[in-house]
Amino acid sequence: AGTNIRLAREAAILAAKTLEEAEGDFVGVIAFDIEPKTVLEPTEVARMDFIVNRIAQIGAHGGTHIYPALDQAGRVLSGAPTQVRHVILLSDGVTQVSDFRALVERLRAAKITLSTICVGSGPEFDATLMENLARWGGGRFHFAHTFNAVPQIFTQETRTLIGQRR
Repeated sequence: AGTNIRLAREAAILAAKTLEEAEGDFVGVIAFDIEPKTVLEPTEVARMDFIVNRIAQIGAHGGTHIYPALDQAGRVLSGAPTQVRHVILLSDGVTQVSDFRALVERLRAAKITLSTICVGSGPEFDATLMENLARWGGGRFHFAHTFNAVPQIFTQETRTLIGQRR
């Protein structure tokens, strides 16, 4: 809540604006606590005002159940009209035990990759889970000691994706 959710919103907006440089890209956002909520269906980056408005509405509610959010991301992305389908998961990694490996393998089979950003700003975080998710997902793992680093990491991750397409 507070500054942390503001920085998470800022990070998502910066990532979207980074994609704006490459015409024809899409961005989507799923917020989650106990349940996932599609905040933004995959939307062409040319609609940046709409994208920013939707992301700005994300609030903090508590709890982090990662599995249903990743499952929903997979369903949303499997129908996305893009060649590159990539998820950036931001969490402390503290979640309910689930068969994450099987889920991420299904994502990979659908040509969806996954990078993670683990924020260890609180007393509890599970960097091991977040690192495994990224490894299984064919993406990259990032660790942020505080939420202040999150916007820069999101931008870096997005620039890396743009560079891989070229």
